[in-house]
Amino acid sequence: MSMIVNHKTALYTAQQSKELDKLTGIDGFTLMKTAGQAVYKEMLSQWINLRPKGKLHIFCGAGNNAGDGYVIASCARADGIEVTVTAVKEPETLSGEALQAWHQFKAEGGTISHWSDTADLSDADVIVDALLGTGIKGEVSSQYASVIKKINQSGRPVLSVDIPSGLCADTGAVCGIAVQATLTVTVISLKKGLFTANGPQQCGKLLFADLFLPAALYEKVQPFAQLITPHYLCKWLKPRKENSHKGSFGSLLLIGGEQGMGGAVLMAAEAALACGAGRVIVLTRQMHVSAFIARCPEIMVYACENNDVTELITDNITAVVAGPGLGKTAWSKSVIKSLQSVNLPILFDADALNLLAENSDLCSLHDNHIFTPHPGEAARLLQTTTADIQQNRFDALARLQKRWRGCIVLKGSGSLIADDKAVMLCDKGNAGLSIPGSGDILSGIAGSLLAQGYDTFQAGCLGVWLHASAGDQAIKNLPGKSGLKATELIPHVRYQLNQLYN
Repeated sequence: MSMIVNHKTALYTAQQSKELDKLTGIDGFTLMKTAGQAVYKEMLSQWINLRPKGKLHIFCGAGNNAGDGYVIASCARADGIEVTVTAVKEPETLSGEALQAWHQFKAEGGTISHWSDTADLSDADVIVDALLGTGIKGEVSSQYASVIKKINQSGRPVLSVDIPSGLCADTGAVCGIAVQATLTVTVISLKKGLFTANGPQQCGKLLFADLFLPAALYEKVQPFAQLITPHYLCKWLKPRKENSHKGSFGSLLLIGGEQGMGGAVLMAAEAALACGAGRVIVLTRQMHVSAFIARCPEIMVYACENNDVTELITDNITAVVAGPGLGKTAWSKSVIKSLQSVNLPILFDADALNLLAENSDLCSLHDNHIFTPHPGEAARLLQTTTADIQQNRFDALARLQKRWRGCIVLKGSGSLIADDKAVMLCDKGNAGLSIPGSGDILSGIAGSLLAQGYDTFQAGCLGVWLHASAGDQAIKNLPGKSGLKATELIPHVRYQLNQLYN
């Protein structure tokens, strides 16, 4: 799948971002001043009381990030704002545009103080983090770590320039310690690490200043990934024609619900109905059948005790979801093994993934499947640790796709979706989705889309976006993100899907 470059939704590596900077054709110092002024303008919009009598404390480190800090300091002094600039690195040791920015600030009468861990930040209306940029390698040094710790403990609002210091621009991992920003203004390009792993948490509110650079510039560098947007998804939507019938929208078979875990596959089935599958069929243990009929009579439910599901894989079935509440018993293993000869789109989730991680030969895989692991399941699939997965989610995604093929959905903050051609990232969702059953709802959504004829990548992207957006919609009228129930997402999923159609 070819990626359409829209610079407002395209995600770049740190190296690609540097290439874009060079391709602007703008003098380096002019570009730095433009960037610093753009960040300053966004800061004033966020904290309108700063001008004219506010107090600003700016921490300048090394490299161009420090230069941006000195430009912001010059802007603030010109506006009559009281500015304190703390230089963690001697400004005279800077080079290039950053040194020019320091000289300009100094020529205008600006002065600096030197870093001391006894610095008082209590009267700062806003702290500006211009310490470390996108080029950080390895863990933050002890000197910068002490500054970042001081900033984080200050209790004051914090603006990070381009990226929170200590956050890896490529992975979203924290390099030992990172600034906890209130607002991050990233310039020229969106760095992919801002949107996944620790990125969303450390950035706070994220704003993008493209400096009004021409769109054609961004066509010169193919982005690493793309944000999922409604505009992008709408191009894939399959219309529901007036002369359609339930057979027009596929039949989804869901397999799961070992003893005591019937609720998982039931939630997935209800979510599948909400996404418009023509028929939703559940294969589960006998003990759950009556409860399913009582709870949701629209679901067709069959008891499976002989462990062979192939008798239900008729010509009418168009996709399968395996895993919600499946367990890891002898029954569970035999159910997955019986899918060996099934050449239909299959979504594997939860214990289906764990069983495959333990025995990859348990089920033959074609390329028309979706895996939806959370980081723990991903770690088992790659025989590594959850920490390793989270340290570089993009790399883990690539390893998962190479090892297991098909479409991979790596769930978590900034869920990632990839096939062998493209990578997409979902920046929707919130901590309220960290609840039992949330993943089962996603399985039902994506499985429903598979059954309706969407390919695996489309079903993965659409499913993740609908699930995350439903989570955002669900908490709009709540006082907080705690206590959401997975089943409360279902009407919001249906609403979001129909909003896309509209």
